[in-house]
Amino acid sequence: MYLVDKVLRFVSINRYVWEINALRKALYISLVINLLFILPSFGILLSDHSYAYQGVMPTSYVSKALNLLLFTSDFQTILYLVLYLTLLVLGVFTSKYSRSIALLIYILTFILFNKINAATTGGSFLMLLVLFFNIFLTIKKNNSEYSLLISNFMFWAIRFQVVFMYLFSGWFKLSGEYWGSGNALEAILLDPTYSTPFFASFLLSSKVITVIGTYFALAYQLLFPILVWVKQLKKPLLFAGILFHLFILIVVGIPDFAIFVVATYFAFFKKEDLSCLESYKEKVIKLILPTK
Repeated sequence: MYLVDKVLRFVSINRYVWEINALRKALYISLVINLLFILPSFGILLSDHSYAYQGVMPTSYVSKALNLLLFTSDFQTILYLVLYLTLLVLGVFTSKYSRSIALLIYILTFILFNKINAATTGGSFLMLLVLFFNIFLTIKKNNSEYSLLISNFMFWAIRFQVVFMYLFSGWFKLSGEYWGSGNALEAILLDPTYSTPFFASFLLSSKVITVIGTYFALAYQLLFPILVWVKQLKKPLLFAGILFHLFILIVVGIPDFAIFVVATYFAFFKKEDLSCLESYKEKVIKLILPTK
């Protein structure tokens, strides 16, 4: 009876209203931040004279749609970005037409990533998968059982997508020469393409730091698929992951991957997990706007 009750609850009850709402906002905010990183390179990535692949004019309507930004003028590209940003802002601040907005954001993000394909990372592919699942999520409690079943299933699909990302990433790293020997972080920092000079010079000054950093990254990715389901360890694990990905953003210089992965963490957070932030929020507000 316990198993039957669990199945019925999964089908007929929307148990993830707060989580879905928080996840959606986090995904859209991360896309806004990513856009801010892209815009300074407008001429290289998005203009009609960009280095992005232009290819041959597609013949099918589907190809034309997916390659929309490859053959437009700068003015049309700017209009596209305004529309894209508007939808992201609407997605953050309103819950009306959430599925329609989610569908449009998925399509426009796909087009954008297709345009800047040479500058995308594994985080971009993760984001596209999660945005596709996001189309089917609902925060309404009075939807049909069929709709709730799909929403709950897609929410868990997002969770498992993140888990599998870490699992296979850690697994393949184990077979690599640099990761097994503890030299991976040092090799990354020695490559100017994947490091910032200031932090690289500091971290490379100590072999111990780079070895510890290498094995921490490896351990985190291999243990995440297990520890994220342990209630007592989930919150410190996720906060450690946020710091880990901030390191990737600042030191390794891969901002899109870092912010996209952190955004997906909201599929695991519960409201009570972030209650500690409310007290900090109140303190910041009092600091900025002190009461008389």
